[in-house]
Amino acid sequence: MRCLSILSGALLSLILTACTSDPLASAGRETLPPHAPVATQAPAPTARPTPAPPPPLVGAAMPRPAANDASGELYPLWFGTNRKPELSGALLRTYGTERDNAVHLGKVFVEIPRDYLQHLRGDSWLKKTWFKTDERGLLVRQPVPMDGTTFLADLQSELKPQLPNERVLLVYIHGFQTSFTEAAQRSASIGYQLKMPVTAFYSWPSKGAVAGYEADRNAAEASVDHLARFLIQMVRESGATKVHLIAHSMGNFALLQAMQRPLMQDALRTGLRFGQVILAAPDVDADVFTRDATVYARYADRVTLYASSKDLALKASSKLASLQRAGGLPPVTVVKGIDTLDVSEVNLTLLGHSYVADELTVLEDMHTLISSGQAPAKRYRVRPVAAGDYWQLR
Repeated sequence: MRCLSILSGALLSLILTACTSDPLASAGRETLPPHAPVATQAPAPTARPTPAPPPPLVGAAMPRPAANDASGELYPLWFGTNRKPELSGALLRTYGTERDNAVHLGKVFVEIPRDYLQHLRGDSWLKKTWFKTDERGLLVRQPVPMDGTTFLADLQSELKPQLPNERVLLVYIHGFQTSFTEAAQRSASIGYQLKMPVTAFYSWPSKGAVAGYEADRNAAEASVDHLARFLIQMVRESGATKVHLIAHSMGNFALLQAMQRPLMQDALRTGLRFGQVILAAPDVDADVFTRDATVYARYADRVTLYASSKDLALKASSKLASLQRAGGLPPVTVVKGIDTLDVSEVNLTLLGHSYVADELTVLEDMHTLISSGQAPAKRYRVRPVAAGDYWQLR
């Protein structure tokens, strides 16, 4: 059995690290991209105590900083995280891989180049298949911590100018092997492509490394109460009339666990409700998903599961656990009240796992879902399979 575990771990590492020599990927793991502003103050001498993080902003909503002429648009993101802050001297640099006992709230801006969508739409199947995504080149500014009052006031001020039915908030929950910076990059890429008025993300303390798979799963499980509180706060206090969720990969494990927590169950019983719940490539035991995911349909406008037979990352996860994952095919995971879509025919992304952010056909379908809430039978490119038990995106 020990030999099997070692071989399975090696398989996971081999698959997930394949084809990573992308010259376009300029942002390193657990560090801000090279052109993002970072503190230049030298770290305090080891003889001195480690300085505390800077106090969160208190007071008025945070103004949008100016973007460089060549950089295009600054896309704002609001975040919650139970990662420990990482400092450069006395200044916050980013949030790291270690767990914290508290949720840190704040705002971060991501620079979106003017030609970003043009590049994404022009990517060839060869680039999608063999190289990392363009989002890794997005430049992330330093995160700005906020206290709870300022955080909510800032969100509300962003949403208030919208018409009541357009006060929509998207919350993204990332998956395995993701740093805080990478979570911001992907959240901005998805929100920007979906034309979301306001986007937030929750970042649990992933190790950001292939070898950290088990540590990531433990960290995701340890974060579920923090995630549940954050989601409840977003629905009740952000000022949004609709809160949509997108969970990717192991983020689905955290979200599904959060939905079972007593504080979330109490909130759901007293009227808490979500808009569209999109479950992309869930790295969740298929039997557990089938048993527990019925909770989504009772408290959401519509629930969609995207799965693929070309998802090599989930194949490795299934091999490691010796159990089928809900986001892999075959077999198809079908749950009452959830629309299962097979995206295998349109999934050309690296490892077949990041289609939620990189595959145009999937993004177009998500946009239709969020903007209109249409059933699969009414959506472009969606066709029924097996007498309507599930659907295929073509």
